[in-house]
Amino acid sequence: GCPQVALLSGRSAQARREVISGLAQGQWQSLHVACPPDPDLLLAALLHQLGSLLPDSAERLELLRAPHATRHNVVRLWSLLPPLNQPLIVVLNDVVDPALILPHVHVALNLPVDLLLVLCPAHDAALRDTHAALSGTDQSRVHALHLPPLGTTEIMDALASRQHAWPEERRYAYAARVAMDSDGWEPLARSLLADHADLGSSRPALLHEARDLLLRDLGWLPDALRDAMARLAVAHAPIEPAVAAALLDDAPGLLAHAEHLKLLRPCDPVETVHLPHLHYRPSDRNETLCFASEPLRVALAATLSRAERQQVRERLARASTDARLAAHYARLSGLDAAPVATGA
Repeated sequence: GCPQVALLSGRSAQARREVISGLAQGQWQSLHVACPPDPDLLLAALLHQLGSLLPDSAERLELLRAPHATRHNVVRLWSLLPPLNQPLIVVLNDVVDPALILPHVHVALNLPVDLLLVLCPAHDAALRDTHAALSGTDQSRVHALHLPPLGTTEIMDALASRQHAWPEERRYAYAARVAMDSDGWEPLARSLLADHADLGSSRPALLHEARDLLLRDLGWLPDALRDAMARLAVAHAPIEPAVAAALLDDAPGLLAHAEHLKLLRPCDPVETVHLPHLHYRPSDRNETLCFASEPLRVALAATLSRAERQQVRERLARASTDARLAAHYARLSGLDAAPVATGA
C-alpha cells in the first residue's frame, strides 16, 4: 500500500460526497468524519468512525476511554488499520485548521495499507492554508481536485429527465439562465429546477432553502466580519472605498479580510476578458470590490432586520457619488430627496 492524500474543494457537500461514493468501488470503503475544532474530539471521532470496521480490541477501547490527542496516541490510532486489510477512504470534512490534522496525515501516509485520506477544507482560506501546510509532504502523493461550478451542459442533462416535451433550444436557454442566476452554485440550481421557477427578465428571489444552506456554510465567519458583509450586501453596486468607509468602522481591515477569504473580489466598472482562455485580470490599482456571487450578497443582506437595512440605505444615499444610485437608496429608505455626497 502507498497511502495518498487528496484536497477536495468546490461545489456542495452533497456533490463532494457523490465524488467519494464514485471512488469507493469494489473493495474500497469510505468513512466520513466532521472535523471538530479540538484535537481530542478529532481523535475520538476517528475512533468512533473506524469502530464500525475494527474489532473491539483492548487498544481501541483504551484509547476511547481517554482520547487525548498526543503524538503517541495518534500513532496508536492509525496503527489499528494495517491488521484490517481493508482498502479505505477516510474523508475529513470542514477542515479549518490544518495544524489539527497534520499529525494524522504524517502518520497515515507512512502506513503499509491501501488508504486515501481526503481533506475537504471548510472555505477558500482553509484550502490555501491546508495546501501550504502540505508543502513539506511528498508531492507525488498529494493531489488536488476542485469541482467547478455547474455549467449549462450539466443543467441541461438534469432538465432532460424533467422536461421531456421541451425542444432542445428551450432546454438550452433555460439551462443557461439557471446557470447564470445560480452562479453555478449547485444547491440554488437544484432549488430552481425543483421549483420550476419562471425565469423572467430579472433574477428570481433566493429561495429560503438555498439561503439557509448558504448561511450555514458561512457559520465559521467571525461575527464582526459577517455583520460588515451584511451591511455591504445592501448595496446594489460595486463597493467603492468611500461607500465602505461610510458603512464600516474599520473598512480597510475588514475589506482586506473579506477579499482574503474570497467573499469579495476586485472588479472594474467595465470588465474585459482576454482570449484564448477568457481570463479576466483586474488591475492592481483598482480599489472597487464586489461580492463573489449574487446569491452570497442576497443571503447576507437578508440577515439584517428591515430597520437595519433602512439605516444602511440612508447611509448609502449620503455616501454614493452616483446621483441615480443616491436617489435609488433615498427612495428605498424613505428620504424625501437624495442628500449630496460629501467630498464628491
